[in-house]
Amino acid sequence: MDNHNKTLPISERLVLLVKNPGKIFVFWVWNKTKTENFLNKDFEKEVTLKFYYAQERSFACQKTLSWDKFKEYVDIPQKGKDYYAIMHIKTSSGEVIQMMESNTITVPGIESEEVKDTYASGFFKKESL
Repeated sequence: MDNHNKTLPISERLVLLVKNPGKIFVFWVWNKTKTENFLNKDFEKEVTLKFYYAQERSFACQKTLSWDKFKEYVDIPQKGKDYYAIMHIKTSSGEVIQMMESNTITVPGIESEEVKDTYASGFFKKESL
């Protein structure tokens, strides 16, 4: 991990959140200068998010998105793993550069019985009130 990316200003973040054992929610923000680089065609219009297994530091999957989407749900390849992501962009000259690195998250290994039975749990809780 590049130490420079760990100290990004609050205006520049790539954040991963666990939605459920099979999906990650990812969102990003960056400063006005980077937005202008996309608008002025200094950068290509897509970003690539590469997801890695944190402990093994090995590639897990990737997703290519429009630069201005700023959020996405991503299916993960394995439950019960720690993940982080790195965003890459391509300049108009074809150079690939690392833009940001995310936090590390732990995805649950299995769904608990409580999560599987949300309909029944909600029904009985409602009836008991």
